[in-house]
Amino acid sequence: MMSLEDRAMISKEKPVAVTGALGRTGRHICDALEGAGHDVVRIDVAAPDNPFYTPSRQVDLAQYGDVVANLHGCGAVVHFGANPWPDLDFFTGADRFSNNTVGTFNVFQAAAQLGIERVVWASSETVQGFPYDKVAPERLPIAETDAAMPQCAYAMSKLACEGLAQQFAAQFPITLIGLRLAHVVYAESGDFDLFRAAQDDASERRAILWKYVEIRDVVSAVMAGLTAEISGAEVFNIAAADTVMDTPTAALFAEHFPATALPDNLPEFGSPMDLSKAKAQLGWAPKISWRDILS
Repeated sequence: MMSLEDRAMISKEKPVAVTGALGRTGRHICDALEGAGHDVVRIDVAAPDNPFYTPSRQVDLAQYGDVVANLHGCGAVVHFGANPWPDLDFFTGADRFSNNTVGTFNVFQAAAQLGIERVVWASSETVQGFPYDKVAPERLPIAETDAAMPQCAYAMSKLACEGLAQQFAAQFPITLIGLRLAHVVYAESGDFDLFRAAQDDASERRAILWKYVEIRDVVSAVMAGLTAEISGAEVFNIAAADTVMDTPTAALFAEHFPATALPDNLPEFGSPMDLSKAKAQLGWAPKISWRDILS
């Protein structure tokens, strides 16, 4: 299998649209695409702080006509424009679900209408459980085909969007690649230092099963999604290969989730997420570990 560096990128004849372009993750994605020689159409619901330094289009993804107008002429879409904040109550949850599902539907349908053949979009690890206080994984590692266990409106919105992707791919010649991202962290901001400081209390990150993914691995997963020779609608687990803890993964689950079945070959600090599908179909594997950087 060719490496990401050796594979041909998507055509540079048309720009790539990035929704959520002014967000923390979106900015990194835009930089990577431009570094690879692509023109980028930045789309965000917010206005840029400096439109001369960061030109972008202010678009409400809930307005279908505006979405169509701003995706027109693009060759691919990276859709990260969603509300990522946790649900605080039923009202914020309802707003979260409406915002995320309507915006994603509009992006998918506009891409289908315009003949855009590929959308890489941000799904979430929360589809399979978060917070893990009322549910527990049946077994490790957690595969994409395991039963969904959404515990909040945000997770339900992502699960609904995965269903939308399946339906659009069944009707139109479009590839929709959903990335089930683990908790995204930024080494540049000192996030890894927080991991070291939290080793005495495993319960602090129990709700996310001690998973994470560093922003550079997120960007490489997006780039892999844009180049992979696959079709239809697919979702992929995207996480670091290890956990945030110095405690072995088997010991963490034995203490906190004793009913979860563990494989005999679980790596000592191995991630609870099964990353084999992303490796097989996207040619992607994580490269960044907090242990390497802090050591």
